Parts: sequence; structure tokens; C-alpha cells
Amino acid sequence: MEESPNYSIDNPFCSRVYHERIVRTFSDRVAPCCKMEGKIISSGSFESLVDDVKAGVKREECSICWRAEENGVTSHRQRGNRIWNNVKAQHMEIYYESLCDIACIYCNPLYSSKWAAEAKKNKEAIPKYYLNPYFKSEKVQPKHNQYILKEIERMAEWSHRGWRSSITLLGGEPLIHSVNDTSLLETVLSEFYKRASSEAEFGISIQTNGNSNSDVLKRSIDTLKYFKDRYRGLFVHIGLSGESTNKNFEYVRYGAEWERFRNNMEAWGKTGFKITMQTAMNAVAICDLENLLVYANTFSKEISPLEVRISPVDYPEELSLGILDDSFQVYFDDALSFLKNNKTYLLTKDETYQDIKDLREMIGKKNSSSLLSKTKDMVRYYKEVRGLDLKDVNPHLNQYLIEN
Repeated sequence: MEESPNYSIDNPFCSRVYHERIVRTFSDRVAPCCKMEGKIISSGSFESLVDDVKAGVKREECSICWRAEENGVTSHRQRGNRIWNNVKAQHMEIYYESLCDIACIYCNPLYSSKWAAEAKKNKEAIPKYYLNPYFKSEKVQPKHNQYILKEIERMAEWSHRGWRSSITLLGGEPLIHSVNDTSLLETVLSEFYKRASSEAEFGISIQTNGNSNSDVLKRSIDTLKYFKDRYRGLFVHIGLSGESTNKNFEYVRYGAEWERFRNNMEAWGKTGFKITMQTAMNAVAICDLENLLVYANTFSKEISPLEVRISPVDYPEELSLGILDDSFQVYFDDALSFLKNNKTYLLTKDETYQDIKDLREMIGKKNSSSLLSKTKDMVRYYKEVRGLDLKDVNPHLNQYLIEN
């Protein structure tokens, strides 16, 4: 891995190819970006992609970012150039298994075993989006474990050159994943510190759905505290996924319980680790954005300093903010007003404010009758199969779909 050049947001290159690796074992993929489309696994094709991106070639796999920029929306590429500018660090994301105990409406059978089971049972009723052949999860193979362990070894070696390293565990639900009967979390930490010094700067980030039972929660916290006590360079970050509250939360994140999420988030908050709420803002959750900020602000004040990162749902497009019309801008305006006019304890007040402004730009970018028709099919499916009625959690969107 070489050092990247100086990047600005307007630079035509993408700094992510220098600093990031995304490993999805259950789809047999390695890529330098979580937004990348297509299947890239062989070393030859991967190296070719990196060379093209360095040269400013607009590869088809990168079309999500190029389309966003053509529509005047800040892209993942541009955000990456801001993040990695003049930074001597490397990062890997590991999507190890699809094993998961919830089935979010914007997720699919590739990333959630619960979704896969539901899709198999309801083939006749389920919207076509969720039956995409690409969404077939594969079993973790020995070559996947070998690749991951080799990358961790490389990171440990580069730590001796002064590079910071970090790994994010995602899923599925990473807290219930294991490698040869050892938790994935413990495996990653053990393998890194076999070769790195105790002073090496290493960050472990876990993106959890916050729905863990008490045994899993305790085991995970105990493991992290064990390594944190022994390695002073270890930094722990817990990201809890949630973009709304109460009934809306349980509609969007099907199978999750709001009260359990709140209890687990409080338990994590009391560990002293860095805590972030990661949101995947979508057409259903948007009406609850201000309530989410109120909850997060109270948590940050009373329990633990909190970051809130708000990102948009790009796929399925049927649930993206782009399907909405200008009448939905009120929810962004209310959220921005809350941040502006109240005492805010969030660690990311300014960044969260900018995230919301960026998302506001997406309203109406994908508004079409054909896309809305697909949204209606999804909403109908959630009602018929899951027993969830949209009018109970977002009456504005429900009426909008009726009228359009």
C-alpha cells in the first residue's frame, strides 16, 4: 500500500483506493469502497480497478458516485477525499457472515439471514428487488479467513512504520459471528496483537444493530475490556444502527425491539468506549428525524458523549429520499431547527447539521411514477407478510403513495 497524494473534494481521483479495503466473504468480494457495484475479487481485476481510479477513469463499478455528482449531490468519493486527505492510515471493513436477527426494510437477503429465510418462504409475494440473484449469500470459506488474516498481518507490520490501522466489523450482525468457535471480535484483536506492539495505534469498530441478547452483550463488552486493559494503543468504537425511534424504528428494522435497543445502547454508553449512532436515512424514517435527534441529544447529555452520522439509503431506490417531493422537506427543516435553536450535546453537531443539509438536496432526485409503483409494492408486502401498516408510522408517506 502506497501513500496517497494530496486530495481535495474536487480532485477527480478517489482516495479510498489507497486507504480502504472492503471484504465481503459471503459474496466473495473484495473492493476499495462499500458503494462499489459489481463483483471484484481476483487480484488482477482489483489491481486494474485501482490503477484506473488513480488515473481518473470513470469505471462502471463507481457509477453510484458519478451519478450522485452529476445530480449535484455530495458523493461517497468526495466525502472520502475529505476524510483521507494527508492521513497516514489504513482501514478494512469486514462483512464476515450474513447471520443476522433482524431484517431492515432497506437491507436484503445477502446481508441478513433473517431476510433470506423470509424471502425463501414468500417467493410469490415478495417484491422483485429482494429476489435479485446477486443477493445469494455464500458460506465463509477457508480462503476468506486466509485473506482476512493476511490483511491483519499486513496492517500489524505497517504499524511499525507509524501507520495507524483500523478494522470495522459489520454483517449481518458481527457480535454473533465466530471463526472456528472463537468470536470474530476476539480473533481480529488476537491476530493483530500477535505482531504489533502494545503501543501500536489500532482501532476496532463494531457496527451492531443493538438487538443483542444479554449474554452476547456481556461477552462482547468483557472481550473488549480485556484487550483495552492490556494494549494502550487500542481504540474501541461502537456504532449502533438506528434511524428512528419507537414504532417507526421497529417498522424499519423489522425484528428489532426499541426498548432493547435503548437498554443496549445505555450499556455500551457506560463502558467509556466511543459511541456513534449510524443512520441509514430512508423515506420511511425521515418523518422521525427530529425525534431521533432529541433522543440522541438526551443520551449524549445524560449517559455518554455521542456522535450521530447520517447517511442516505441509495438502494433500494424505492426507499431512497429521492422518491419524495418537496412537502417532505419540512422534516429536514425541523431537524435543522432543533440543532440550531437548542443546546446540543452531540459531539458532531456541525457535522450532523451538514449531513442533514446534504440529504435535503436529495429530495425529488428520483421521483417517478414507475419507482413509486415499486415503493407501493414494498409497502404492501410489509403489511401483508409482516403485519406492519405504514400509516401507523409515517402517515405523510402513506398518503403520498395513495395520491401518486
